[in-house]
Amino acid sequence: MDKGDVRFELVGAYPLRGADIVVRVACDLPRGCRVETVRAWRLGRCVRRARAVAFPRVAEADGASAACVACEDGSRDAACDESRVMLSACVPAGVAAVLFSVVVADPAGDSRLRRHCLVRRRAYAPTLQRWIVARTNAPDDPRHDAWMRARKAGESELAAQRAQAPRDGDPLVSIVTPAFRTPERFLRAMVNSVLAQTYAKLELVLVNASGECPEVDRVLASYDDPRIRVIAVENAGIAANTNVGIAAARGDYIAFVDHDDFIEPDALWHYVEAIRANPQIDLLFCDEDLYGDVDGQQRYYGVRFKPGWNPDLLFTHDYVCHMLAVSRRVIELTQRSADDVTGAQDYDLTFRAAEVARAICHVPRVLYHWRVHELSTAVNRDSKPYAQEAGRLAVQHHFDRVGIAARVEDGAFRFSYRVRYELLDPLPRVSLVVAASSDTRSLARTLVSLATLDWPAERLEVVVACDEVSEPSVRPCVERAGEGGLHGAVAVVSLVSSGQAGPAALASGLAGARLAALLNKGARAAHGDLVVLLDDRCEAIASDMLAELAGPLVRPSVACVAPELVAPDGLVRCCGLFARGDGSFGMAEHGLSRYDDGYMTMLLHARDCLALPARGLAMRRADLIELGGLDPDFGPAAAQELCLRIVSSGRRCVVQPYAPLRVWTPEPAVRDGLAASGAARGEAARTLSPEQERLARAWPLSPSGDALFDPWLDVKSDLFKARHGDAGARDDALMSYDGRLYRGPETT
Repeated sequence: MDKGDVRFELVGAYPLRGADIVVRVACDLPRGCRVETVRAWRLGRCVRRARAVAFPRVAEADGASAACVACEDGSRDAACDESRVMLSACVPAGVAAVLFSVVVADPAGDSRLRRHCLVRRRAYAPTLQRWIVARTNAPDDPRHDAWMRARKAGESELAAQRAQAPRDGDPLVSIVTPAFRTPERFLRAMVNSVLAQTYAKLELVLVNASGECPEVDRVLASYDDPRIRVIAVENAGIAANTNVGIAAARGDYIAFVDHDDFIEPDALWHYVEAIRANPQIDLLFCDEDLYGDVDGQQRYYGVRFKPGWNPDLLFTHDYVCHMLAVSRRVIELTQRSADDVTGAQDYDLTFRAAEVARAICHVPRVLYHWRVHELSTAVNRDSKPYAQEAGRLAVQHHFDRVGIAARVEDGAFRFSYRVRYELLDPLPRVSLVVAASSDTRSLARTLVSLATLDWPAERLEVVVACDEVSEPSVRPCVERAGEGGLHGAVAVVSLVSSGQAGPAALASGLAGARLAALLNKGARAAHGDLVVLLDDRCEAIASDMLAELAGPLVRPSVACVAPELVAPDGLVRCCGLFARGDGSFGMAEHGLSRYDDGYMTMLLHARDCLALPARGLAMRRADLIELGGLDPDFGPAAAQELCLRIVSSGRRCVVQPYAPLRVWTPEPAVRDGLAASGAARGEAARTLSPEQERLARAWPLSPSGDALFDPWLDVKSDLFKARHGDAGARDDALMSYDGRLYRGPETT
């Protein structure tokens, strides 16, 4: 081998956790050679070992980033050349340099050479800074204040709304606001924002529990408007005070505004427009942001561009929050919140409403502003310590009412929760279906990792599916794993098909269509109640992975669950997928650290997704067989097409970050450290593969794409960045957006 044939290139630097940084270097090897070992040292005042790893890197075609056949986003079916590998090391932020050392072997293993690559901090620091800028998601975007002020409805638009005469059948909307010794300027701003509504058929039911309070009395005495109804009560807690307001409300819909917040003047107008389009809507909510002092100025910030109706995300925290509105029908069909959910009464009502709602609508506009001050939970989460337990009880009561055996625990941060489902006794039998190529080293690593799973051996089987060509090498590997004490029964299933790929192609990994065919074959031969789809590039790293994947499947409304996929160096490959509307899919939170919170804490908590990757996908075996399995005609997008079939039937796909799965598939090509996100993938996204075009024709989506992805977010970014564009123009895609509506009660 010629030492000059080994080339290195710095391709990325990413924050991992605390002050640790992941430095990635691409390594080009002589064709057919492989990296046997990789080590790294961090250099500074002393030399210390750094955690290092090598894994495949996607090939590049014609100088442009080409997606690999094994990528999770269902992108183009391009060949992967594993003579390109990624070297990755984790180093503290202050090190002067990192030194990579690799040992490269030729195909026969007869000769080896050692090569070194020194990467100085001044070389990777600009790349790291670009990534930090690129990862700025919508709530952290400093441009939001300017965006919000430019997007507000103008005076001419508001005048046009006010000029519209009420239509027959338009609902009366009651806004219920419990008040307790509210500062005068906050209460006055709230009342003014309600009275300024362009939709005039409203009433403000203000439940005053302040007792003798000159500030509140002064504000209330200054208004002479028949739409304001003040009900004086003894303070019995916010839940009880809210119930008084609900009982007194006369509206066809009841909305809730906190006493120190304010709403946009066209908030009710947009809600009523949605109700006019579908009178069966029983629950509405909108996007929101924070408003308060930032660097000495009152600014809008911390925007939450919310997904559509997403019950699994709601189980983890009250993402619906503001401005909750429910129909009179919901009020009549549900009981009022008890005192034990005081502080989370809106959260409790959201669950109660969802259990009986005919339709749920997310209005994708920032219409509610949550004021930030020292007593607000928006900034001071310790201001209402009782609300933590109240929120947990709200979620627990929901599961109790709908008959799902689950235990709700406190989550990763204040006012968040984690659901632990109670599995059947005995536990369901699980079949781990592993699609295998001829790479026995990868298969052995996968099988060894499966032996660490915490699941009774008698309730677990491993089915390895392979081609005729690879069976001679795969079978001995599987037999050795069985003899070594791998849990459960191990079987090899051979796939016979026309046009078998040759050994050279088999060695490079599993292509989309071939992966789908192998997984189908393995699932049909399995005997488990549940199947988990894997390939020989997967590695289980959490002993409770099966319990976490099986948990949501106790709910009949959930059809499939997938883990969070992480790269060998700890960066996220994807935490669920989202549709871009053109047949391609984005890999949510790609390139973030697995220790990051993610957008709206999506790396910490389960949530519903429109689609999931094939790797780690868990389903009831009966459902997979009934659906016909993965369709190989969709190639790398076969799993996404299966998920779209599932969602079209009214069932849900859930991503479970509590069950991470390590994947050794090639990392999508990176450019300037942007980890195939946003601009780095923008050009490639414009050219769809035949499978993506076929998917777009088979399952056409609205122009704005995914109903679980807010239309104000940039679909070109995997990191939930805000879509700014022309801040003064009306957005046609938003106006035609039809994905906000959820039909049917969420009973499970």
